[in-house]
Amino acid sequence: MTKFNSLWQLTRVKARQMRNYKEKLAYVLNYLENNPNIHDYARVHNWLVMTAAGYKNKMPEAAIEFIKAADKISANKDLYNLPKDNGYEISDLTFEELQMVLNDLEGRKYGFQFKKTPKAHIEFVDALKKPIQASQPA
Repeated sequence: MTKFNSLWQLTRVKARQMRNYKEKLAYVLNYLENNPNIHDYARVHNWLVMTAAGYKNKMPEAAIEFIKAADKISANKDLYNLPKDNGYEISDLTFEELQMVLNDLEGRKYGFQFKKTPKAHIEFVDALKKPIQASQPA
């Protein structure tokens, strides 16, 4: 499983832009309902736990809601047991979506997790850049 899946990254970025944590939570859980596979289960579960950690000090009630959601999908993990990852490819994203995901990922910091940017991140960013660069006038 990799978190560098086009549809997941687009969903994550759109959720990140939402200011209301309840809308954000509902949006990501809806994504999982529409993509009930083991890969998206892992992506969403990780996102819920990490987002809860981000809210822990500044908005404890939101953190609790994210943890409850993580616990709920964990308790119902068998609902998300399809082995095939969704087939969404980078080429399925619009130029605006590509740019939105690229901008988010280029600003991402990994210092709290890793000593350097993960190879999968670099490869995914490079893959996002190709269609963007191809659409630029020469």
